Amino acid sequence: MKNQIIIALYKENINWIQEIIDKYDIFIYHKDNKIPKNLEYLIKNKKIKYEQLNNVGRESHTYFYHIIKNIDNLPEKIFFTQAEPFDHIKEDSDYASNEFFFDILVDFFEGDYDFRGYGKKYFIWKKGIGNKTSIMEKIWNDLFDSPLEEFYFNNGGIFGVKKENVLFRNKDFYKYALKSLEYHKNPTEGFCYERLWTIIFNKNYKTKFLP
Repeated sequence: MKNQIIIALYKENINWIQEIIDKYDIFIYHKDNKIPKNLEYLIKNKKIKYEQLNNVGRESHTYFYHIIKNIDNLPEKIFFTQAEPFDHIKEDSDYASNEFFFDILVDFFEGDYDFRGYGKKYFIWKKGIGNKTSIMEKIWNDLFDSPLEEFYFNNGGIFGVKKENVLFRNKDFYKYALKSLEYHKNPTEGFCYERLWTIIFNKNYKTKFLP
C-alpha cells in the first residue's frame, strides 16, 4: 500500500497533483458540485480516489471523514493538506513553489515523525480564536481527560501523521469531532481543530473516548 495524501478541495487549482500522481495514493474530497475539468480523466482512469462531500466543516471535516471511512485500511503514513497549501508553508515567502511542497512530502514520508505540522507560523492556540475560547474549551473538555493548557500549533491544517497515532483514538472520538463540524460551512470548531491536530495525534494526551 502506498502512502496516502488526503486533499481537501473546494475550488482551488489542483494541477500540481499531476507531478506526484504515481508516487502516492491521492484522495481528493471535493466540496463543490462541479468536477474540475483537469480531474475528469484522473477519476475516469482511477488515478485518484475522488468523492464529493457537502460543503461543511472546513478541511477538518474532510480529514475526520477520511479517517472514519478508512480507519481499518490506513497505510503506515498519511499526509493531510488543503488543496492550496502554498501560502501556508514557506517562512520567507508568501507563496511556495510546487517543488518546495513536494520536498515537504518527502521530508515527512522519509522522516521518522509520529506527527509533523508544516504550517509556516507557530502560534499559541489562542491566536486567532478571539472571543470564541469557550468553543475551544468545550471541544477540549469533551475529548480529553485533562485540563486545557497552553500549547503551540502550526497553522494551515497541513500535516503528516503515522497510522499508529491515528489509531490511538477510537472511531467514536473521530465521530464526535465530525459531528461537531457538520452544522456550517465555516464553523469556529474548524479553526479549533486546526489548533488541535498536534494534540489529537499525541499519545501523551488521554481521551475520554476509551475503547
